[in-house]
This record gives sequence, C-alpha cells and structure tokens, in this order.
Amino acid sequence: MSTTGMPGTDPLMTRALVDRCRLYRSEFGFQTSIDPRSMVITMRSRQHSGVLVPAALGYRAWSQMSFPVPVIAVKKRALLFVTDGFRPEDHSAALELAIFTHRIVPLWPGRQIMLPTPGIASRVWLRLPAGEGLPVLQSIIDVLVDVRPVTRAPSVPAC
Repeated sequence: MSTTGMPGTDPLMTRALVDRCRLYRSEFGFQTSIDPRSMVITMRSRQHSGVLVPAALGYRAWSQMSFPVPVIAVKKRALLFVTDGFRPEDHSAALELAIFTHRIVPLWPGRQIMLPTPGIASRVWLRLPAGEGLPVLQSIIDVLVDVRPVTRAPSVPAC
C-alpha cells in the first residue's frame, strides 16, 4: 500500500487528485470525493446537478444560451451542462419531452457526476464554473427543447 492510503497509486498522481478535489471545493463549492476504484473525482448530484446531451445537440444549444453555463466534454460524444441542484419543479413536461425527443439524460438527485480528473483525458472542461453561479436545470432544458435534434433525412428511392 502506498503512503497515501490508496493501494497501487502513484503518489504524484494521488497528490494531483487531492489538489484538484480541493480546488473544486474551494473555488466552485462542489462536494467532491475520489472514487478509490477508478481514481476519478466525483460529486453526488444534490447541491449541483446536470444534464448530459449528445455532442451535436449540446454544441448547438450552448451557442444559443444567453447565460454562462459550465460545460464538460465527455469523450467528444456528449456534453455535460453543470447546473444548480435539481428542484421538484424541474421535473416538467418540457423535461419529459427533451428526454424522449432529444436523448438527454438529467442527473437526478443522488447520481454520481464524474468531473474532469488529472490523468484521464476523456472528460475536459470546455467552460469552467465562474463566480456568477450556476443556471437552473430548467433554463438548460428550455434551450434544448428549442433546438431541433439532428435527424437524418429519410432515404427516397431515385426515380
């Protein structure tokens, strides 16, 4: 066992993880922890939440947002918009519509949110949280519902 208490880990990497956790707590107010099995920094969706969307839809919606929102790219296939905590009024008809028509995944209370972590390139910040606070989930849903999902034109046989 290493001196950090995490078996089989590089002390420098462990230090980087601990430092990043502290940064997330002190700068952004995220209640983070390090998952000992995957060595990924996570937080539970309570005080903060989010919505995961396909990348093409996410980039189009993000370009139309008139408010700042923290954004994490996930393996170039999805975007995670970080929001204020989930409120009961956030569970709306617009949310249900977006789930089914736009393939979005809201992070319900209690879900793990994996944050960008040193040494893991699959999650990167596109926009860090800033001092202006986080948007409410409903504001993200409203923009997503207004953006048309990418659909393929039906194939029509040639005449």
